[in-house]
Amino acid sequence: VTHRKLFFIINAFVILSGVLYVTFTPSIYEAKAIIKAPDYSEVQSLMSREITNLLEPQVINPKTLFLQFRQSLLSRSEQRNYLENIGLSKNLNGDELTSFIKIGLDRIANDMKKAFVITLTGLNKIDISNFVNNFIKYVNSSTALKNILNLDRRVKVRIATIKKRIEIKRKIAKQHRLARVKSLHEVLEISKQSINRGRPKISKKILEKNSPTLIVDIKDIPVYYLQPSVLESEIQILKQRKNDDASIADLQSLQEELFNLESIDIDKINVQTVSVDQEAIIPALKIEPRPLFVVGISLVISIILGFFVVFFFDMILKVSKGS
Repeated sequence: VTHRKLFFIINAFVILSGVLYVTFTPSIYEAKAIIKAPDYSEVQSLMSREITNLLEPQVINPKTLFLQFRQSLLSRSEQRNYLENIGLSKNLNGDELTSFIKIGLDRIANDMKKAFVITLTGLNKIDISNFVNNFIKYVNSSTALKNILNLDRRVKVRIATIKKRIEIKRKIAKQHRLARVKSLHEVLEISKQSINRGRPKISKKILEKNSPTLIVDIKDIPVYYLQPSVLESEIQILKQRKNDDASIADLQSLQEELFNLESIDIDKINVQTVSVDQEAIIPALKIEPRPLFVVGISLVISIILGFFVVFFFDMILKVSKGS
């Protein structure tokens, strides 16, 4: 009778411990969503020719954006930011955060489709499904915003660089024009003085005795041989010129690039870095603790432990009686 009571006491204690463990241990649920790379239409505004040329050799396409999304999804800092955003951080340190939330990506069919698996401690099954779906939206928005801000910054830097180059080219061209005007004024004075002294006549053909025909190119004639009225006209034209764009090399190509950059229009609302193939649904069962498993293990352990303890005490009694 003593052995039987001891056996049942041990069984009851172990099984009760298992029940208490199941009852008071925080529930852990697992929810899963199927995600894949976004469609081309969802990232088209980030793939224009101007942006591609600006980012070269970097490439923006659905695959690279999806890779960035996955990296952000697994980032502890991103997870902490989201938990703080929804008021669930509870001042978790690194170890507590790791035990509170576990995230994994399982490959499905190919590298462009993933099963986003997340386990959370202390949330009910409805909350975890919402958590998964909202966390995907949060990381998607965060990743898209980072790309948009990076592009916007680089576009602004490039626009500022081109405007500065155009400004410098125009300033140099204006300096050359003013220097030309100054030079022509000096030439005009020389021309006026040479009129009074008489100029040697220059003909395009000068025939000399016993010599071949000599052709004189008009560009070889010194500027001060021109009539003063011609020089004054050129001076007047140069002074009245409002800009020197026509004489600036590569200005048109710079202006075209500037126009294209300023006309870049990124669809900030519809840019996606992930496409949700299947949203997370409410899990049917919690993964931990599992009541049937725990109670079953407790029962097996209690029986084994009970037999061992009873056998041990029986041996002790036999030894004590024999002595």
